[in-house]
Amino acid sequence: MTTGLSLEDNGNVSFQVYSNENDSDIYCEGSAVIEPLSEAPVLHIEQLKARCRKKVLSKEDCYAAFAKAEIVYGPSHQGIDHIYCGEKEALAKLVLPASVSDEAEQFVLHPSLIDSAFQAAIGVMNKDKAGYPEQPLMPFELHELTVFHPCSPNMWAAVFVTHETPAVRRMDIDICDERGNVCVRIKGFSARMAESAPAVTDNKQYDLPGNLTGAVKLMQVWDAEPIDNQIGFPISEAKSVIIGGTDGQADAVLRLFPKAVRFDIGQSASVEVISDRLRRLGEIQHMIWFAPQPADSDSHDQKSGVLQIFRAAKALIGLGYGKEQLGMTVITHQAQPITQYDEVRPAHSSVHGFVGSLAKEHPSWHIRLADLEDGGVFPAEDIFSLPRDRTGKAWVHRHQEWYRPQLLPVQSGPSESVPYRYGGVYVIIGGAGGIGEVWTDYIVTTYKARVVWIGRRPLDSRIRQKIDWYRSSGPAPEYIAADASDLPSLQRAYEQIKNTYGTISGVVHSAMVFANESVKDMEESQFHAGLAAKVDISVNIAEVFAKESLDFILFFSSVISYIKNPNQSHYAAGCAFKDAFAHELSGRLSCPVKVMNWGYWERADNHISEEFDRLSAIGLGLISRAEGMQALETLLTQPISRMGLMKLTKPIPIEGMNPHEFVTI
Repeated sequence: MTTGLSLEDNGNVSFQVYSNENDSDIYCEGSAVIEPLSEAPVLHIEQLKARCRKKVLSKEDCYAAFAKAEIVYGPSHQGIDHIYCGEKEALAKLVLPASVSDEAEQFVLHPSLIDSAFQAAIGVMNKDKAGYPEQPLMPFELHELTVFHPCSPNMWAAVFVTHETPAVRRMDIDICDERGNVCVRIKGFSARMAESAPAVTDNKQYDLPGNLTGAVKLMQVWDAEPIDNQIGFPISEAKSVIIGGTDGQADAVLRLFPKAVRFDIGQSASVEVISDRLRRLGEIQHMIWFAPQPADSDSHDQKSGVLQIFRAAKALIGLGYGKEQLGMTVITHQAQPITQYDEVRPAHSSVHGFVGSLAKEHPSWHIRLADLEDGGVFPAEDIFSLPRDRTGKAWVHRHQEWYRPQLLPVQSGPSESVPYRYGGVYVIIGGAGGIGEVWTDYIVTTYKARVVWIGRRPLDSRIRQKIDWYRSSGPAPEYIAADASDLPSLQRAYEQIKNTYGTISGVVHSAMVFANESVKDMEESQFHAGLAAKVDISVNIAEVFAKESLDFILFFSSVISYIKNPNQSHYAAGCAFKDAFAHELSGRLSCPVKVMNWGYWERADNHISEEFDRLSAIGLGLISRAEGMQALETLLTQPISRMGLMKLTKPIPIEGMNPHEFVTI
C-alpha cells in the first residue's frame, strides 16, 4: 500500500492511498490542513458510561459479529476490549493489542487504535432480540479528523450517531485518554451495513446475473457516448509540454494552453537524454503526447512510438513525478478498430496497452487516451474535455462521435462445423509449452493432426520428452528451433516445413515473453523483449505465411488487452498490438484471422501457488483444457474474429463488463 502526498497551491496537502501491486485503484483520498491547535475538548467518561447501559459487548461478542459477516480481523487489529451500548451512542474501551505494543511510541495515532475506534461503530448498530449486533458496519467516508494529542496504548472511543437510514449511519467519534481528554476528534464518519458474503449463485452484492459463472465468453463492443464540452484539465495557465504532432495540431493546443511548449525528443532519445531536457524545462503540470506518423503494417518499425512514450514515462518517474498529480494526454490515430470493418493502423496500438497499465501503476496521474480517425479535423476542445480514466481505457473518435469500449458476455450454441482438418498440418509458434502445448494435445488426440512447433531454444531433452509422449496418442509434433521474431530465421523454418509436408492448414501464434515489473523498474531490454514476442512475430507471420492457402491464422492473446494489469505494461502493449494487427491482417488475407483473449489457465502447479490462492479468493477460476478448446471451436466456426474467455467461480464485477447485455451468436 502506498500513500501519495501533493502540496496544493493553498498550502493544503492532498493525499491518495493506493496499491502498486495487484490493483492500482485509489482506495482513499482526501486533504490535510496544518493549523494552530485549539484547546482540546474534555469528555466525562463516567457520565457517558452511565447513559450507555442497554448492553455491554465483550471483545469476543464484537469480533464474533464481524466474523459472522466474514470480516476477519487479525490479532493486531482487535483493539476493542468491551463496549457500553446506549441509545444512538456507545463507549468503547480500546487497548493496543499486545502483538504491536512495542510500536506504541512510533505513532501519534497507531493504526490499530484508529481502526478499532472505527470498529466501535458496531456498538450503535441494530441489535437482535438478545441485544447482540445483527450486522457490522463498513466505513466508506470521513468528513474531518482533528488530532490534538498523541494517543496512548489505553484509550476510550465515544461514538455518537448524528444521522441514520436503514443502510447508513453517520457518526462523530471522540478518542480520549483515561481522563477524558480528547486526543482525536472525528466528524462525519459514515458507515454502511455489511452483508454476509454471497453464495456462488447469489448475485445481489454486485447485481450480476447468476449465470455469469464458469467459463464466460466475452466480446468487446464500442458505444457512442456524449461528452461535456468544457475544458477539464489542464487549466489554461498550466505549464504543458507537447511531444510530437503536426504544426496544425500543436497550434490548436497552444491556443487553448498558451504556456505550453513544444518538446521535440525524437524517436531514439534515451531516458537519460529526455530526463536532462525535461529537467532544464523546470516543473511541468501536463504532458501532451502525439504518436509519431505510423509505419506501414508490413514494416518492422512498429515499436518506435510505444518505446518513445515508455522512455518519456520513465524519465518523468525518475524526476520525481511518479507520485505527483501529473496530467497526461495521449493521442493516437486509427489505432483502435471499433467495428468489424473499421480501418486500423496498428503501429501504435501497443500504446493503448502501455498507457492502460501505466494509469494503474500511477493513479495520481490524470491520464486521458484518445484515438482519432485519419483525415478528420483535429478536435482539440473535445479532446481536452474528455475526463481522465483511472483504468486507462481509450476514447475513440469516429464520424464526429466519441466511443467507449465495454465487454459483453457471449451466448453461443453448439456448432455443426468442424474447425480443424483431420490429419491437417498446423504450425504453432511457442507450442512447446503453456496453452500451445494444451492446444497441441487436443488437435493431435482429436484430429490426428500433424503439428510443427517453432521455438527459440534448441531442441533439448525436455522437449524430446514431450514429443515422445505424443507418440502413444497420435502423430508426434516436430520441433524446429528458430527465432520467429527474426524474419530470415522464420523464413527458413517455413521452407523446411514446406519441403516436409507440402501444405499448411493453419498457423497459431502462442509465443510470449513475460516479466512482472513496474514501468519504473523495468529495463528497456525487458520491455523490448516482451514487445518483440508479440509485435515482430506477428508481422513476420503475415509476411512469411501470407502466400499460403490457409484455413486460418489464430493469435493467442490475453484479456490484459481489455483490463491492462499494472506491472505488465510490456505484455499489455504487445497484446494490444497483436489484437489490432490481426484485425488489419484480416482485411488483407483471404483466410479468417482470429484472436482469442485468454484469462488464467490451469497449470500443474496452480494448486500450490500464491497467485492461485489470490485469484480463487476474489472469484477468478482457472480455465480447463475442455473449456478452452470448446471456446476455441466456437471462435473458429462462428462469424466473429475476436473473443475473450475468463473462468468465474462466482458472479463478480469484471472491469469494463456490462453483465446485463449479451451478444448471441
